[in-house]
Amino acid sequence: MSVLPLIMAFAAALAGVAQAQVVLNEIQYDPADPTRLEEFIELHNAGPDPVDLGGWRLDDAVTYTFPPGTTLPAGGFRVVAQNPVHFQTKYGFVPLGPWTGALRNSGERIRLRNRSGGVEDEVTYGAGFPWPTAARGTGPSMELIHPSLDNDLGGSWRSGSTSELISRGATGWSYRLGTSEASTPRDAWTRTTFVEDGTWIPAARLPLGY
Repeated sequence: MSVLPLIMAFAAALAGVAQAQVVLNEIQYDPADPTRLEEFIELHNAGPDPVDLGGWRLDDAVTYTFPPGTTLPAGGFRVVAQNPVHFQTKYGFVPLGPWTGALRNSGERIRLRNRSGGVEDEVTYGAGFPWPTAARGTGPSMELIHPSLDNDLGGSWRSGSTSELISRGATGWSYRLGTSEASTPRDAWTRTTFVEDGTWIPAARLPLGY
């Protein structure tokens, strides 16, 4: 029996794993209102192909297993919330969840495992510098600056409240403080056909390097 088909299938499987690039991209571990269960973890697929998350799981800090049929499209995002009802009330869309456990405000490790149990990504976040200090109980989450960065380093993250978004939509150049999602879907604001709502501010002359 020839082993060539088996070798080719194994190589294809390895290529698929290498292209996945699913990362822990955003973490809300200490919401401003401690009486509401608004913690969440966002995943991002930085690879060129969709990923079947069925059977994958979050563990260590919190525990959650992704149900069969859960897909993360190429370039897409998936949010797992501590309490999906509270999350939807605040952010306006339905996340996955709930998970078991809670994220420590002092910091801890979050692991993302594939269905075979292998670690796809992990972050051991902290609550003080160099981790984004504004994410410590003032409202914003912390966001990975770019998916290619080492997300286990505090300097690879920024507070959601410090980012400012620039759009050249249908009404011309505008800017918006990045204290929440700018649009649905998330990347709609990057398109020239995007129409800004009242949260966008018409841009006057801005200083060099803005």
